[in-house]
Amino acid sequence: MFSLIIPVYRNEESLPSLIAAIADINQALDGKLEAVFVVDGSPDRSYALLRNALPNASFASQLLVLSRNFGAFAAIRCGLQAAGGRYFAVMAADLQEPPELAVEFFQRLERDEADADFARTGEIYTSVYGDKHYLVALARANRASVYLARKQFTEAEAQFRDVIARFNVALSPTHMNTGIAHIKLGRALLGEKRYREAVEEILAGYRTLSAQTDPSVTWLKSARTDLITAYEALHEPEKAAAFRAEMEKAAAAEAGSAAADPDGTAKK
Repeated sequence: MFSLIIPVYRNEESLPSLIAAIADINQALDGKLEAVFVVDGSPDRSYALLRNALPNASFASQLLVLSRNFGAFAAIRCGLQAAGGRYFAVMAADLQEPPELAVEFFQRLERDEADADFARTGEIYTSVYGDKHYLVALARANRASVYLARKQFTEAEAQFRDVIARFNVALSPTHMNTGIAHIKLGRALLGEKRYREAVEEILAGYRTLSAQTDPSVTWLKSARTDLITAYEALHEPEKAAAFRAEMEKAAAAEAGSAAADPDGTAKK
């Protein structure tokens, strides 16, 4: 499935056109699209209009609402955490970019052409911002993720080690992107059956993300699963059981939150 993240702020006038455009994107992608709308504390009627329109839309969707305006980057991060697709893209709610770009982007990802695209993106960022900019690191992280998806674990490991070093300087060792890179490096090491090293990296990322975000976010869920796999391979069942308990606790908390605030997050 493809997940399209759309931050929404003061966009009520463009929403009918946006929903129609997303329906066309979904059709072009053979019905495999999920749209994740994140209403970023918008003072207009954007949330109400989406809440009424999405149940009748032809595509799968999630509608998330932030308590106040946190800014586009925070809204995108929230959408990424909730998204369930294998591939992700972000689109402006005012249709600044042609919707066809999203279709092309997803199709290139599915055809496994992303490696060259991310390499070229990194070269462009380097020429514009210099080699130390965080966008260069981000492009390299995306390329490393391609290697990981292909199960080219040795290449992924080398790339993620470089990415972590770059994020440490350009962002910080405790930034969420750094934590996610640690988790992905751990997954590459897991693929190489280097379980002890994998545990060290996954735990580093897990601790970073746990200190900053909700226990139910996607990367924490996947980190727990990977840690269970690693600990079982290392014949440490008590540690594996501890993370199973954390999984159950997070799942129960997520279910309780949804029951207590059914209108806070609307899903289709």
